[in-house]
Amino acid sequence: MVEEVQKRQRVIEGSFSSTVTSKVKKAAWNSVTERVNAVSTSQRTASEVRSKLTDFKSVTKKKLAKRNEERTKTGGGHYKQPELSTPEELMSSLVHPVTVEGLGQLLEGEMVSDA
Repeated sequence: MVEEVQKRQRVIEGSFSSTVTSKVKKAAWNSVTERVNAVSTSQRTASEVRSKLTDFKSVTKKKLAKRNEERTKTGGGHYKQPELSTPEELMSSLVHPVTVEGLGQLLEGEMVSDA
């Protein structure tokens, strides 16, 4: 599912425009749904696939946030990084870094790269 959404991310998650219309977005979701249903034992509607993706994205964001939290804890020593499954790794590429790390981390990184 995640791979299929990645292929169509610009359309699925992008803003509406003259080329990305409601009809185009609906067709992209229908295409994702067809691909998911082709390899699944249970048949889902486009709405159900969207819901599954939203839920999975939420779980992945929480794991990524936990990773970041563990990484930035004080106190020294080693930190235990929560493991991500292969689908979660793919999903992490769909999640914007600001969502997980916060704006401060992004701005800090930009300042370092500009120097």
